[in-house]
Amino acid sequence: MEHPTIGKERRLTTVKVYPQLYSSWSVLHAWCFLHSPCFVPPQGVNASFTVLSNQFTLLHAFNASLNADAESTQTIFKEYVVNVDTGDRLNLSFIPSQPNSYAFINGIEVLSMPTDLYYTSADDVGFTFVGRTNLFSVESSTALETEYRIKVGGQAISPVNDTGLFRSWVGQDQDYLLTNYTQNNNLPADLSGKMNITVKPDYVAPKELYRTARNMGKNATFNQMNNVTWEFPIDTGFTYMIRLHFCELDPNITNIGDRVFLIYIASQVAEDHADVMKWSQKQHGLAVQRNYAVLIPNNNNQKKVNLSLQMHSYNNSRDSIYNDAFLNGVEIFKISSSNSLAGSNPVPPQTPQTNVPIQKGESSSQTGTTIGIVVGVVFGVVLISFVVFMVVFLRRKRAAATKPTEYNKSKSSGTSKWGPLSFATTKSATTQNSSLPSDLCRHFSLAEIKSATNNFDDVFIVGVGGFGHVYKGYVDGGATPVAIKRLKPGSQQGRTSS
Repeated sequence: MEHPTIGKERRLTTVKVYPQLYSSWSVLHAWCFLHSPCFVPPQGVNASFTVLSNQFTLLHAFNASLNADAESTQTIFKEYVVNVDTGDRLNLSFIPSQPNSYAFINGIEVLSMPTDLYYTSADDVGFTFVGRTNLFSVESSTALETEYRIKVGGQAISPVNDTGLFRSWVGQDQDYLLTNYTQNNNLPADLSGKMNITVKPDYVAPKELYRTARNMGKNATFNQMNNVTWEFPIDTGFTYMIRLHFCELDPNITNIGDRVFLIYIASQVAEDHADVMKWSQKQHGLAVQRNYAVLIPNNNNQKKVNLSLQMHSYNNSRDSIYNDAFLNGVEIFKISSSNSLAGSNPVPPQTPQTNVPIQKGESSSQTGTTIGIVVGVVFGVVLISFVVFMVVFLRRKRAAATKPTEYNKSKSSGTSKWGPLSFATTKSATTQNSSLPSDLCRHFSLAEIKSATNNFDDVFIVGVGGFGHVYKGYVDGGATPVAIKRLKPGSQQGRTSS
């Protein structure tokens, strides 16, 4: 099958597929890219469908509206890699999920691709399986879904500027970047056009991908204490292949070991001695790609998690001159599990509750019921509060009558566990004593007063006035604080006139 000619602008026309009209398309070829752009129409809330390709389930009960809302977009683009054996056909089936739903598609692109672009070739032993001791291979019996394809530190690369496979390289890696102190490195102006960039094979990625990068900067001390971190939302329950793109263009980096760094994927060490000059066999400008696989389990029924990619400078200065890390590009692919690539739909947003109007016939009875409930609750709270108050009052009164407590505060300690009380004292003229009703007064014996103040210990003095010293003490077993004024000799305030 020849590559289709794709212009710079493509008009998308929606094709709807209803239950009684579900169809399939057949294309004769071998290794295929499937590009499926979908523009979600306003009535897309009823668009829920399953997409099958030969033995693979690409989408299951896919709700276009929910996914578009979750991604804040009106266009959904899906890309898959499916192996079709020679002589077989590529079938695509769109099946509505419910009788009242429909499937739709705006366009389908089917492109042939090299066998070893993403699948592991027969003579390759495989690549690192993060967190495992065994190597991993992408078998031809599996299908892939492109989750992310990003040009790091630069502008996007359009499909027409790809290597003939019409892939789109997104340029906004900062949307996934958690680190805000990194630098975007473009190829220096004096080297632009002079520095040869070599990509082998040439269809792996466009040369433009390697002319920009993101690195940590030149502060070695700061770099050793921090990571460059990206996070990518992905579905759980699948194994993912992460392809990282590197090309050493810094003229200061000339030998193996000049710049060494660490790579973490899903918070696990993926590469403990990343050295691009070693991978490129000391060839400046030779692009290299490193593949890693990681299993993202479905723990605690989480539908989606963030896949972290972290890069950290090498701490041993003897093995690395430049304490820095960099990255040119990243691709992330979901690998089919049990012949399925289907993930879960996003959780629908909660709709705000609306007040249901009360019918006229029900208003009086419902209002009466509501008032009765409120009155009952208030009465119950008041009754409980009164009972609690009486219990506490009686216990304190009983304790005061049966357990007089003495506070023996040592003067040598110099501190008191009570804080100062604030008293406002005013100077008054000599007046006759006024008597209060007996039921509002409480009489204390001299023994109780001495016990409360530790025999008028100076430690308990909290104020001094014309009448005399003011002491702080506690009665009722320490439950009630009191202020006690002691008349000083010679004071005329408060004395009874004779």
